[in-house]
Amino acid sequence: MNPSLSELPVDQILLVRGSGADWRQCLREWCEHYFQISPGELAYAERGKPYFLDQPDLHFSVSHTRDSVCIAFARQAVGLDIEYLDRRPRALLLAERYFQPIEADFIRAQPESCQASTFLKLWTAKEACVKLTGEGIYGGLAKCHLESGESPIRARQNGRTVHLRQWRGADGLLATVAAWDEFQLVSVAHS
Repeated sequence: MNPSLSELPVDQILLVRGSGADWRQCLREWCEHYFQISPGELAYAERGKPYFLDQPDLHFSVSHTRDSVCIAFARQAVGLDIEYLDRRPRALLLAERYFQPIEADFIRAQPESCQASTFLKLWTAKEACVKLTGEGIYGGLAKCHLESGESPIRARQNGRTVHLRQWRGADGLLATVAAWDEFQLVSVAHS
């Protein structure tokens, strides 16, 4: 038997991973499966962050890439981003364009063979931060300051401390979850 939403501790975030092309369908199915709720109408905040009108205590953040969908469920504001670590972005070029100079320098200081994965680790952290606030990556990335590129990553967003946790799947999927308050990350795979 799965817990109800009221039984989800405030300091715990449930990260659910599955596959599917329609994240909205996954969101509804997983709400029913994990919390025994039919969440009702999906609405969007001013900058596009989704929420359920009828479930004010249910916070969630969605991220998808390739055939994977992850949703972080919480009783506090939450942000999530996922990426596969086998991607090979032009790490330095992107870091110099979107990151703070000290963050780009951190990537530059890594061995060349580690720069792409380091970039993705930091990118998912920054994107999780902007999803936490609902600001989005355009304009929001500049407001997220990573204080450490080492584990655990620490960040500040809009002058506030952001707590981050990272999870890695056996297939190389990296998920980064962000919240204002300390939390324990519990991950499950949904088939």
